[in-house]
Amino acid sequence: MAAHAARVTIGAVLDRLRPEFPAITVSKIRFLEEQGLVVPERTASGYRKFSEEDVERIRYVLRAQRDRFLPLKVIRAELDAGALHDTARPTTSEADDNAHARGAGDGDDGGAETLEPVDTEELCRRAGIDRGLFRDLVTFGFLARDDTGRFGPEDVAVAAAAGALVARGVEVRHLRPFRTAAEREVELVEHVVGLARMRGRGDDEAGRAGDVTAQALAEAAALHEALVVRGARAGGLR
Repeated sequence: MAAHAARVTIGAVLDRLRPEFPAITVSKIRFLEEQGLVVPERTASGYRKFSEEDVERIRYVLRAQRDRFLPLKVIRAELDAGALHDTARPTTSEADDNAHARGAGDGDDGGAETLEPVDTEELCRRAGIDRGLFRDLVTFGFLARDDTGRFGPEDVAVAAAAGALVARGVEVRHLRPFRTAAEREVELVEHVVGLARMRGRGDDEAGRAGDVTAQALAEAAALHEALVVRGARAGGLR
Protein backbone atom coordinates (compact mmCIF):
# COMPACT_ATOMS: atom_id res chain seq x y z
CA MET A 1 0.00 0.00 0.00
CA ALA A 2 1.06 3.64 -0.52
CA ALA A 3 1.40 4.21 3.22
CA HIS A 4 4.11 1.55 3.33
CA ALA A 5 5.82 2.48 0.07
CA ALA A 6 9.55 3.02 0.19
CA ARG A 7 10.67 6.58 0.76
CA VAL A 8 13.68 8.10 -0.96
CA THR A 9 16.37 10.64 -0.16
CA ILE A 10 16.47 14.19 -1.46
CA GLY A 11 19.24 13.13 -3.84
CA ALA A 12 16.97 10.50 -5.36
CA VAL A 13 14.24 13.09 -5.74
CA LEU A 14 16.65 15.31 -7.69
CA ASP A 15 17.51 12.37 -9.96
CA ARG A 16 13.80 11.79 -10.61
CA LEU A 17 13.08 15.41 -11.46
CA ARG A 18 16.17 16.54 -13.35
CA PRO A 19 15.18 15.01 -16.72
CA GLU A 20 12.24 17.44 -16.82
CA PHE A 21 13.70 20.20 -14.62
CA PRO A 22 17.49 20.36 -15.23
CA ALA A 23 17.98 23.32 -12.87
CA ILE A 24 16.28 21.76 -9.82
CA THR A 25 18.42 22.06 -6.69
CA VAL A 26 18.40 20.91 -3.10
CA SER A 27 17.77 24.50 -2.01
CA LYS A 28 14.66 24.65 -4.21
CA ILE A 29 13.19 21.53 -2.62
CA ARG A 30 14.02 22.81 0.85
CA PHE A 31 12.36 26.12 -0.02
CA LEU A 32 9.18 24.31 -1.10
CA GLU A 33 9.28 22.41 2.18
CA GLU A 34 9.61 25.66 4.14
CA GLN A 35 6.59 27.00 2.25
CA GLY A 36 4.53 23.96 3.26
CA LEU A 37 4.14 22.62 -0.27
CA VAL A 38 5.80 19.34 0.58
CA VAL A 39 6.27 17.74 4.01
CA PRO A 40 8.74 14.83 3.88
CA GLU A 41 9.26 12.53 6.80
CA ARG A 42 12.39 12.89 8.91
CA THR A 43 14.54 10.04 10.14
CA ALA A 44 15.83 9.93 13.70
CA SER A 45 19.02 11.51 12.37
CA GLY A 46 17.08 14.34 10.74
CA TYR A 47 17.40 13.22 7.13
CA ARG A 48 14.49 13.89 4.78
CA LYS A 49 12.64 10.95 3.27
CA PHE A 50 10.22 11.58 0.42
CA SER A 51 7.23 9.48 -0.56
CA GLU A 52 5.99 9.03 -4.13
CA GLU A 53 3.27 11.59 -3.39
CA ASP A 54 5.90 14.06 -2.16
CA VAL A 55 7.75 13.71 -5.46
CA GLU A 56 4.56 14.24 -7.44
CA ARG A 57 3.68 17.30 -5.36
CA ILE A 58 7.07 18.84 -6.17
CA ARG A 59 6.61 17.98 -9.84
CA TYR A 60 3.16 19.60 -9.78
CA VAL A 61 4.56 22.79 -8.23
CA LEU A 62 7.43 23.02 -10.72
CA ARG A 63 5.13 22.50 -13.69
CA ALA A 64 2.65 25.06 -12.43
CA GLN A 65 5.45 27.61 -12.05
CA ARG A 66 7.03 26.81 -15.40
CA ASP A 67 3.95 26.35 -17.56
CA ARG A 68 1.36 28.58 -15.93
CA PHE A 69 3.48 31.18 -14.12
CA LEU A 70 1.49 30.68 -10.92
CA PRO A 71 2.61 32.08 -7.55
CA LEU A 72 3.05 29.54 -4.77
CA LYS A 73 -0.07 30.77 -2.98
CA VAL A 74 -2.23 29.69 -5.90
CA ILE A 75 -0.42 26.39 -6.33
CA ARG A 76 -0.90 25.61 -2.64
CA ALA A 77 -4.63 26.33 -2.99
CA GLU A 78 -4.84 23.90 -5.92
CA LEU A 79 -3.02 21.20 -3.98
CA ASP A 80 -5.17 21.77 -0.91
CA ALA A 81 -8.23 21.40 -3.16
CA GLY A 82 -7.02 17.93 -4.17
CA ALA A 83 -5.70 18.73 -7.66
CA LEU A 84 -2.95 16.14 -7.30
CA HIS A 85 -5.49 13.38 -6.66
CA ASP A 86 -7.84 14.27 -9.49
CA THR A 87 -7.67 11.06 -11.47
CA ALA A 88 -9.26 12.76 -14.46
CA ARG A 89 -6.40 15.22 -14.60
CA PRO A 90 -3.55 14.16 -16.93
CA THR A 91 0.00 14.96 -15.86
CA THR A 92 1.02 16.75 -19.05
CA SER A 93 1.62 20.46 -19.36
CA GLU A 94 -1.36 20.71 -21.70
CA ALA A 95 -3.62 19.24 -19.05
CA ASP A 96 -2.23 21.69 -16.53
CA ASP A 97 -3.23 24.51 -18.86
CA ASN A 98 -6.72 23.09 -19.24
CA ALA A 99 -7.17 22.83 -15.49
CA HIS A 100 -5.84 26.37 -15.13
CA ALA A 101 -8.46 27.56 -17.58
CA ARG A 102 -11.15 26.12 -15.32
CA GLY A 103 -9.96 28.35 -12.49
CA ALA A 104 -7.95 27.94 -9.32
CA GLY A 105 -10.27 29.64 -6.87
CA ASP A 106 -12.71 32.45 -6.26
CA GLY A 107 -10.57 35.21 -7.65
CA ASP A 108 -8.38 36.87 -4.97
CA ASP A 109 -5.72 34.19 -4.95
CA GLY A 110 -3.35 35.83 -7.40
CA GLY A 111 -3.82 33.27 -10.18
CA ALA A 112 -4.79 33.71 -13.79
CA GLU A 113 -7.67 31.48 -14.84
CA THR A 114 -6.48 31.39 -18.46
CA LEU A 115 -3.30 32.07 -20.35
CA GLU A 116 -5.03 34.69 -22.48
CA PRO A 117 -4.11 38.38 -22.06
CA VAL A 118 -6.28 40.30 -19.60
CA ASP A 119 -7.28 43.92 -19.11
CA THR A 120 -6.44 46.09 -16.13
CA GLU A 121 -9.53 45.21 -14.11
CA GLU A 122 -9.05 41.48 -14.60
CA LEU A 123 -5.35 41.66 -13.75
CA CYS A 124 -6.13 43.45 -10.49
CA ARG A 125 -8.80 40.88 -9.63
CA ARG A 126 -6.63 37.87 -10.32
CA ALA A 127 -3.55 39.30 -8.62
CA GLY A 128 -5.52 40.57 -5.63
CA ILE A 129 -4.26 44.15 -5.89
CA ASP A 130 -6.02 47.52 -6.00
CA ARG A 131 -5.81 50.17 -8.70
CA GLY A 132 -3.39 52.28 -6.68
CA LEU A 133 -0.86 49.48 -6.46
CA PHE A 134 -1.48 48.67 -10.12
CA ARG A 135 -0.56 52.22 -11.10
CA ASP A 136 2.59 52.10 -8.99
CA LEU A 137 3.67 48.80 -10.58
CA VAL A 138 3.20 50.27 -14.05
CA THR A 139 5.03 53.46 -13.09
CA PHE A 140 8.05 51.57 -11.76
CA GLY A 141 8.19 49.26 -14.77
CA PHE A 142 6.96 46.02 -13.20
CA LEU A 143 4.01 45.65 -15.56
CA ALA A 144 3.99 46.19 -19.32
CA ARG A 145 1.05 46.12 -21.70
CA ASP A 146 1.26 44.19 -24.96
CA ASP A 147 0.43 45.67 -28.36
CA THR A 148 -3.29 45.44 -27.60
CA GLY A 149 -2.97 47.22 -24.26
CA ARG A 150 -3.52 44.04 -22.24
CA PHE A 151 -1.37 41.99 -19.85
CA GLY A 152 -0.07 38.44 -20.05
CA PRO A 153 -0.03 35.70 -17.36
CA GLU A 154 3.51 36.67 -16.40
CA ASP A 155 2.25 40.14 -15.45
CA VAL A 156 -0.43 38.58 -13.26
CA ALA A 157 2.23 36.56 -11.46
CA VAL A 158 4.47 39.62 -11.05
CA ALA A 159 1.57 41.68 -9.70
CA ALA A 160 0.58 38.96 -7.23
CA ALA A 161 4.15 38.51 -5.96
CA ALA A 162 4.72 42.25 -5.66
CA GLY A 163 1.37 42.65 -3.93
CA ALA A 164 2.35 40.07 -1.33
CA LEU A 165 5.52 42.01 -0.47
CA VAL A 166 3.70 45.34 -0.43
CA ALA A 167 1.20 43.80 1.98
CA ARG A 168 4.16 43.20 4.32
CA GLY A 169 4.94 46.91 4.30
CA VAL A 170 7.45 47.13 1.46
CA GLU A 171 7.11 50.13 -0.84
CA VAL A 172 7.00 49.48 -4.58
CA ARG A 173 10.04 51.68 -5.20
CA HIS A 174 12.06 49.42 -2.92
CA LEU A 175 11.26 46.46 -5.16
CA ARG A 176 13.24 47.90 -8.05
CA PRO A 177 16.37 45.82 -7.30
CA PHE A 178 14.33 42.70 -8.11
CA ARG A 179 13.37 44.11 -11.50
CA THR A 180 16.90 45.26 -12.24
CA ALA A 181 18.37 41.88 -11.30
CA ALA A 182 15.81 40.08 -13.47
CA GLU A 183 16.60 42.30 -16.46
CA ARG A 184 20.31 41.59 -16.10
CA GLU A 185 19.65 37.86 -15.79
CA VAL A 186 17.57 37.92 -18.98
CA GLU A 187 20.41 39.72 -20.76
CA LEU A 188 22.78 36.99 -19.62
CA VAL A 189 20.41 34.28 -20.84
CA GLU A 190 20.20 36.04 -24.22
CA HIS A 191 24.00 35.94 -24.34
CA VAL A 192 24.01 32.21 -23.51
CA VAL A 193 21.44 31.49 -26.21
CA GLY A 194 23.42 33.58 -28.68
CA LEU A 195 26.55 31.55 -27.97
CA ALA A 196 24.58 28.33 -28.46
CA ARG A 197 23.34 29.54 -31.83
CA MET A 198 26.86 30.56 -32.90
CA ARG A 199 28.00 27.02 -32.13
CA GLY A 200 24.97 25.58 -33.91
CA ARG A 201 25.08 23.36 -36.93
CA GLY A 202 22.21 24.21 -39.20
CA ASP A 203 18.50 23.86 -38.68
CA ASP A 204 18.74 20.99 -36.21
CA GLU A 205 20.60 23.11 -33.68
CA ALA A 206 18.33 26.08 -34.38
CA GLY A 207 15.36 23.88 -33.62
CA ARG A 208 16.76 23.29 -30.14
CA ALA A 209 17.07 27.01 -29.38
CA GLY A 210 13.85 26.93 -27.38
CA ASP A 211 15.21 24.15 -25.17
CA VAL A 212 18.46 26.06 -24.63
CA THR A 213 16.52 29.18 -23.67
CA ALA A 214 14.24 27.33 -21.24
CA GLN A 215 17.16 25.58 -19.55
CA ALA A 216 19.23 28.74 -19.33
CA LEU A 217 16.32 30.63 -17.78
CA ALA A 218 15.77 27.85 -15.27
CA GLU A 219 19.46 27.77 -14.39
CA ALA A 220 19.57 31.55 -13.95
CA ALA A 221 16.51 31.41 -11.68
CA ALA A 222 18.09 28.60 -9.66
CA LEU A 223 21.32 30.58 -9.22
CA HIS A 224 19.37 33.68 -8.18
CA GLU A 225 17.40 31.69 -5.61
CA ALA A 226 20.51 29.97 -4.24
CA LEU A 227 22.29 33.31 -3.80
CA VAL A 228 19.28 34.86 -2.05
CA VAL A 229 18.96 31.87 0.28
CA ARG A 230 22.68 31.93 1.07
CA GLY A 231 22.56 35.66 1.71
CA ALA A 232 19.57 35.26 3.99
CA ARG A 233 21.34 32.57 5.98
CA ALA A 234 24.48 34.68 6.25
CA GLY A 235 22.40 37.58 7.49
CA GLY A 236 20.76 35.45 10.16
CA LEU A 237 17.36 35.52 8.45
CA ARG A 238 17.10 31.73 8.06
